[in-house]
Amino acid sequence: MKNKWLVILLVLALIKSLVWMLMTPIFQVPDENLHFGLIQYLGENNRFPAPKTSRHVSLELAKTAQAVNFNWMKSHPVWQGLPLDWQQQIKSIDFQARKTFSDYQSMGGQKLPKAYSIIGAIVYKIFSQADFFWRFYSLRFLSVIFGLITAYLTYLIALSFFKRPALALSAAVAVAFHPMASVIFSSITYDSLTILTATAFLYLAVKFIKTTKKKFQWLALIVALAGLMVKSQLIGLSLAWLFLLTKKQLKFLPLFLIIFIFLGWQMHDIQEFLLIFLAWFQANNWHLVADYADVYAKPLLAEVFPWYWGVFGWLEKVMPLVVYRVIKIICALSLIGIIISRQFRRIRFLLIFTFVMALVIMVNDFFIFSQRGANFGVQGRYFLPAVTAHMILLIFGLLVLIPKNYHNLLAKALIVSSLCFNLIALWTNYQFFGWVW
Repeated sequence: MKNKWLVILLVLALIKSLVWMLMTPIFQVPDENLHFGLIQYLGENNRFPAPKTSRHVSLELAKTAQAVNFNWMKSHPVWQGLPLDWQQQIKSIDFQARKTFSDYQSMGGQKLPKAYSIIGAIVYKIFSQADFFWRFYSLRFLSVIFGLITAYLTYLIALSFFKRPALALSAAVAVAFHPMASVIFSSITYDSLTILTATAFLYLAVKFIKTTKKKFQWLALIVALAGLMVKSQLIGLSLAWLFLLTKKQLKFLPLFLIIFIFLGWQMHDIQEFLLIFLAWFQANNWHLVADYADVYAKPLLAEVFPWYWGVFGWLEKVMPLVVYRVIKIICALSLIGIIISRQFRRIRFLLIFTFVMALVIMVNDFFIFSQRGANFGVQGRYFLPAVTAHMILLIFGLLVLIPKNYHNLLAKALIVSSLCFNLIALWTNYQFFGWVW
């Protein structure tokens, strides 16, 4: 890396991630308890829990949850504060409790894709003889590493679009210091690997578009297929990959679709979605589209935007409303810039990628609604796999509105704004949780 500012960025991102990692209490990120539990089971037993068993929660996990006032076995796990001796309580748990599994608390997740758990189990085994804190925070640090790689790939992708290192750096900073991404990249969740996988796919896709070298096209396909083992939502990568096909390759489109459907059928969530889709199609339930929009359009518009930029705890604490209003104005200006730019060919794949990844989320939610009469729920963090594309498009739209002489100034302003934005989010997080150590 010849750019010293990129090195400085990565160092600052590392420090920032460590701060977030320590300031967010144990299990106070959505589903963190579930992912730690699955990794622990695999790490201790060298196999995944059976699909229907409820006896896959360790006694250590149950006692740790009790020590940190995590009430996930009774109700929504709202933040309840920590007892003064919570660290001592965890340290006093019998070391063998990590090997005792039963149905101490209700926790699912056995049917989730397994890639993140496998990687996490490797890290877990390295620290298997250490106490709970070493094992837990080593897994959080794994997500920190994923975040640093994502920031670096974002820089490379942005550099191919903007040519100016300062603008590419501003995109990388916008991703690295994105508040909600900061939460994900400092906690135990498969979303951290999901974002990295999607960014790696985007990097290879952009390399193919820029160089027309087929090796990048096929590597992008490999990453897209591997994404099915990370999170079912990443079926969007395979769909986006179809837009990389050349004119000569389009004759193979039906074959690729069959392969994607066959591989997707092996994933529980995708199989369930396909079954719901077939049932809906046969019943001709087009009227449900209006019903879904009528019931959920207003909540989605009100929730998704702030939850995308930053919500802390289990969707409990948001930043001051003025922060989101400022971001909305910036996003609106960028959208105007994109519309009037008339350079859609330059950013076409970024737009396609963003649209496809969002469409997968919304369509899945709609079909669940059509079957159950209630939606699955769309959280802002679900859109973060496309965060690199989002930030590049945001910067691109703003550049259109500003004379070229001021582009470097804009890059500096965006970098400073991103750093300040993250500090506001960190302060909000601190106000909610306090200093738990």
